[in-house]
Formats: sequence, C-alpha cells, structure tokens
Amino acid sequence: MALKMIVSFLLFALCAAGPLTARADMEEDIWLDEILIDGLLENFDPAQEDLPPVEESPEEVPPAEPQMISAEEMKPYEESGSYHTIIGGSLGKALWKDQDREDITPLLKALKPDQPFPGMQKFKTRLSLTAAEMDDVDSPDILEQGEDFLTIRLQKLIANGWYDEAYKLYTDSVKTPPHEKLAEIGVLLILYNGDLPTACLEEKVIAANYMDRAFFKKLDSACALELGYNEDITALTGSDTLLSVFTDELFSIPALDTRRLSALTPLERGLVFAKSRIQYDANLFTPDIIATVPSDLLMLYRRDKTLPDQLKIPFLREALERDLISPATFRKADEDYQRIEKTEDEAEKATALTEKLSTELSLPVLAAYSPLLMTYNPEKSEKKDILKIISIFLYAGKDIPDVWIERLREVATLDFKNYVYLQIVSALTGNKENLEKNKVFPLESENIIFPDHFGQALAILESLNRKKMLDEQLLIVYEKQSSLTEPSDYGMDLDSLEKDIKTPARKEQSGLTVLNVLKALDARITETPPSVISVTLSSLKNVGYIDDVQMAAQRGLAEIIFNKKGE
Repeated sequence: MALKMIVSFLLFALCAAGPLTARADMEEDIWLDEILIDGLLENFDPAQEDLPPVEESPEEVPPAEPQMISAEEMKPYEESGSYHTIIGGSLGKALWKDQDREDITPLLKALKPDQPFPGMQKFKTRLSLTAAEMDDVDSPDILEQGEDFLTIRLQKLIANGWYDEAYKLYTDSVKTPPHEKLAEIGVLLILYNGDLPTACLEEKVIAANYMDRAFFKKLDSACALELGYNEDITALTGSDTLLSVFTDELFSIPALDTRRLSALTPLERGLVFAKSRIQYDANLFTPDIIATVPSDLLMLYRRDKTLPDQLKIPFLREALERDLISPATFRKADEDYQRIEKTEDEAEKATALTEKLSTELSLPVLAAYSPLLMTYNPEKSEKKDILKIISIFLYAGKDIPDVWIERLREVATLDFKNYVYLQIVSALTGNKENLEKNKVFPLESENIIFPDHFGQALAILESLNRKKMLDEQLLIVYEKQSSLTEPSDYGMDLDSLEKDIKTPARKEQSGLTVLNVLKALDARITETPPSVISVTLSSLKNVGYIDDVQMAAQRGLAEIIFNKKGE
C-alpha cells in the first residue's frame, strides 16, 4: 500500500509539472521518471508492504563517570557513630579490624530492611550506629562517592525506617558534606522530619557545590515555589509527582498505594511527605494490609501529623512486632497499658490482664506488658495460658516467676509436649535444682510426639552449651525419631556456612561474622534450619556477642513455645 501511494504521487507530480515548452526536455524527464518508477516496482516486496516504519534507535548516552574521593578524607566520617561503648550498644571499636573493604562493602549494601529472626533487627541497627576504627581495614586509596561505610549505614537506617537514629548519626558525624550523596541524605532526613522550610535553608547552605546536579536543581525549584520567590517550574519537568505537588492543591497519593510511594525517588517521597500529600483511608487498613507496608513507609506514616488517630495504635503495634521501636516506646503510647498500670485495685488489674491475654495480640505486643505480669497470679490457668505467659517472660528477657514454672510442671505430667517445653525452659535458665525436679514424665508413654520445631530449639540450646542439660533419655528418643523423619541439614550448604561464618569467627573478624550471620538469618526461626541456627549463634558468641546470643535464644524459644500455646 505504501509503495503504491509513492508511485501515484510521482505520476501526479509529473502531470502537475506545468505547461511543456520543450518537447525534448519533457521526453527526457519522462524517461528518467519511468526508470525510477520501474526500479521501485522491481524491488517491491508485498510481504513487507504493511510493516510499520523502522524507528531509529536513539543515540545511547554514555554513563556518567563515577565521582571519586580519597579514603583518607572519608576516614573520620566512616569511623563516626552514635554508639561508642559496649554498654551503650556498640558492637566494638574493633568491628572492622583486619578485614578487607572489598569483602565488607557488598555485605553491608545487601542488608535487608527487615530481619525477622528474633533479636537480629536491633542487632543490625546497632551495627549501623557503631563507631568503629578504620586503621586496620585493608582499603584502596580512592573510593567512589557514596561507597563509604557512613553513607551506606545511613541508607540502611533510612530503609529500616530509623529516621531519628539516622538524623542523629548524620548531625553528629557531618558538619560539611564531603560529597554529593551525603549532602542529599542530609536534606532528605530534614524532609522526613516534615520540615520543608529548614530543608530549603539547608539546601542554600550546602548545595553551592552541587547545583548542577538534578537532585539539587529540583529541590531548589521546589523551594522557590514553596517560599514564593520564583514560579519557574522548569527544573521540575520530568517529575509528574513534583509538578502535581506544587501546582495542584488537590493532589495526594493514597497511603495504601505503597507500590507507588516506594517507586518514587527519595526526593519525591520526601517532598510528598513534607507537603502532607499522603492520604489515609483508615477503614481500609486491616491488620493483614498493615503487615505488608514496607518498614520505611510504616515509620514515615507514624511521623505524619495528618495520620488519623484510628491508625496510630495499629501502626504502633506493627512497628513493635518488627522490632522497630522499643517496648518502652510502645508502653508510653499504648492507652491500654497506661490504664492498667494506673489501676490500684489488684483484682481489677488482674481481670484487665486476663482479658488482654485472651486476645489474639502478638507475642511482642504482649511481652510489652511483662512488667505488669510479674505479680499476675490467677487462681486457675489453662495449659495454653501457662505456656503463653512463660513465652512472654522469655521474650521480654524477664526471670520466669516460680509459680509459672510450678504450673508448667503440673501440666507436664499430663502431656508429653508440655514436658518437652518444661525441659527446654529449665535448660535455658540453667537451674540445676529445677532440672532434676522437672524430670517428671514417664518416657515409656506410648504418646511420644515431639512438638514442631524441636530441632530449632535444640540448636538454640546447643549454641548456649545448654543442650547437655536436657533429660538424656529425652534426647535419645528424639534422635531415634528425627533420624527417620527429618533431614539433618534441610538441604543447606554447610561448606558455605563454614567458609562465610565460622572462618571469620575463628579469625576474630567481628564485622564479617556479623554481616554473614545477618545474611544467613533472613527468615523467622521456625523457617530457619537447625544447622544455620547452631552455626550462626555459636559464631556470634565466639566473637564476643554473648548477651545478644542469649537474647536471640530467649526470643527464639519464646516464639516456638508461643506459637503452640499449650498442646
């Protein structure tokens, strides 16, 4: 079709050429045109007639050359941190001693926002906040800007939703940003505080060296529009979101649309938040939906002054469940806790606690109530309630009151699984008197069925050197059963565990040990193979993090027991 149109056009052009004044010239023109048309027809391929025109590929733009900076210049920034002492939360000044930057950097950058294995979320955050010396780190002399440890640690804190901690680390560490990436982070952290005017002031102070960069061009234009001294939106072209934020008063993004918000650039997200353009439909935020909100957005929503009151407690609970806030922070904001704590009548307080325990609240939320449960002693208690309360004390790191150990001992004579739980708790606490007293179940019973995830529980006790405290006969029976029913390593690459975790632990390379442990413990304890639990927790203990292993062990066993709630 296209070629026929071309031929017709050529013939029309011949006829429309005007009056012919020279016959010879006309005949020569016609002869030339006939050759042209014959050539076109001779090369015509009907199979290609209706193909769309071929578009020329745009010329590829070569990637920008990475901006470099000296490692020596970055050293004081990389050594900075908010935690300087072990008692204050530090993982130690020698965290990176005798290790290679090229080994550390990819593991640091690969840290995930959520760390569901018990105790590892806070452990990972402490890693990002630790002040550690860089003298004995094997490193090239020149670094790509943004590849330094401080920048990466700040990025990981932001991805976790730890905005306040990131802001404090930044302001303590950076007076004048040594490179563009840190300058951007400084402005973003102010925006995540909801303070656009201060971010604009900061931009004027620090952006002089970076005004040719897209980030600061857009921010400068946004600030000009916000402060009313320029209405030029040219620099915002290319971002429909920013154009809408500053030109459409009705523009907003639903908080439920987490995919859209996550796809925004950091600057777009910061300005959308600072301009209060996130819209909340409280009735649509069910617990299941809240559980899918990425941590950085969840914590951003909690900071939003326009967040509906209806969502404050559900978001608070979700943050606690992910270990993004402390139990103390939760207790301070939770109206139920405050009300029960202030109740003077002990019988009324016990009733309120019984009602709270009867709900489907998660273990971390119930564990926040542990200070009120220390004197809780109802006349009667179901088996499921006994295990629930014991798991609450374990998770909270509290000593289990004797009354609850005694009650577990009573139900252990009636059910083999409860006897197993009694043995686990006794071994964990290490009380030899209780260990002997708690050997109360006749193992000749025909109903010897071990609870789910007993293999993980054994791995935890083994990492603490407490497995040997269990009833010896119990272990014999379990080993016979497990050899027939359970794979010993869950298909894990044990050689990789040896190389990545045990080897740096033997060399006392704390940083690489911690990073590889965090990489391995990326699932809930019930989904983690016993071999991984044993190697990771033992290795952490070998490089000195004994208290952290104890906490992970207690929380891990608490989760295993709580999920059963008495069988």
